[in-house]
Amino acid sequence: MVFGFPHSRAGKSALGEFLYEPVDTKLASVGQPKHALQLAVYGRLLAEVQGRLPERLHIVVGSGDVETVRTAELHYYADVARRGLEAFADDLPTESGGDLAGTVVIAGGVSVARRSGRRRTT
Repeated sequence: MVFGFPHSRAGKSALGEFLYEPVDTKLASVGQPKHALQLAVYGRLLAEVQGRLPERLHIVVGSGDVETVRTAELHYYADVARRGLEAFADDLPTESGGDLAGTVVIAGGVSVARRSGRRRTT
């Protein structure tokens, strides 16, 4: 398991009378939602080892300040995001429908050709 670094603290887990909480450093001046989601993934990995989710996730920002997020506040959203990503990965196209160079696909099946500005529904 590779990530920033785990922080141990007192508490019961499958490992004994302690548990780990994920900590990651970011150069940003404040923590961002994507940082918290990344730590939620690390928390899930830790849960597999220690038999429980960590209670908190910690982001050390560029100033050295530590921003802490309670896992319970992020747990549901992180699971929804994970399931969406897994569903997307399970249903990837097996072949290309043509030359998509220069095309941006937008939610809802609308694609926009960058160069011509043409818009078509796929």
